[in-house]
Amino acid sequence: MVPTIKTDDERATKILDNAGVPYELIESPKPTEAVREDYVINPADYILLEGKSGKDGYPDLYVCKYRLGVTGINDVVRNVGEELGLDLENTAREKNGRGYVGNINRKQALKLNLMLGGKTLNTRTGKDVFKLLFSGKAFDGNGKKIPNAELSQIAEEITGMRTPSRAELFEDYFTMGDDGLILNKNYVLQNNVLVPEYSRVLTSCLMNDKTPKISLVSLLENSTAQGYPRKNVKSGELSYWYPRQDSAVKFYASLGNAIFHCYGNPQYSDGGLGIRHVHSRQKELSFLDASNNK
Repeated sequence: MVPTIKTDDERATKILDNAGVPYELIESPKPTEAVREDYVINPADYILLEGKSGKDGYPDLYVCKYRLGVTGINDVVRNVGEELGLDLENTAREKNGRGYVGNINRKQALKLNLMLGGKTLNTRTGKDVFKLLFSGKAFDGNGKKIPNAELSQIAEEITGMRTPSRAELFEDYFTMGDDGLILNKNYVLQNNVLVPEYSRVLTSCLMNDKTPKISLVSLLENSTAQGYPRKNVKSGELSYWYPRQDSAVKFYASLGNAIFHCYGNPQYSDGGLGIRHVHSRQKELSFLDASNNK
């Protein structure tokens, strides 16, 4: 068996892709600004998303079961918000009663997660999380199997067509390049500016607002490597608004409708539009090792 090369260099992945050499994209520490080391996660509140190889791969991640919220006066999320010039409050509640932060736009949301030492879901990782939720086979950050009823509750919170309306942002953003639309993701902060570490041509996918709607199951089973529906996606009950220049991505659900929305205004915000915190598993293990060695 040919050994898999491990690299954290995006430039090297393009060479390996062209050569047909298997590799695993690993995460190395990146210089970010004002990361809050006091934002400690509870692994039981996170879903383990095992890493994937390839140019659209990612390292092992912990994905929060709930949208990001504030919990008290001295809450770290609230304090980081103040550093960003935001007065954060819980503006909506999940069906389980947990409050979450809304009224922040895409740029503010991504900066908030980055300054908390994490990141925001993108379409590919979000699609893979959906697959876990519907598979019934998922584990939390402690390695404990998550009950099927809890997985169903998390999935329903995201996709359930009911009131109140809910939505959450993905980090994907589209710009125009010489060869068509460019998908930008995997953001870091440099001099307080969001910089994508991944900028590649959007691979061939469904590029019209499909009528009738698309099947979520078909999307999860047969998406592109970047997480978008293929042209032959089956019909279903999920509305799909295709990617366009200078647009952001979110998943929205309300009474009678659920939308995979790839034509969003990046400046838009409302009380029901939240974000989900994603944490590097390796970073968490390193933190625990350091704590145990003190």
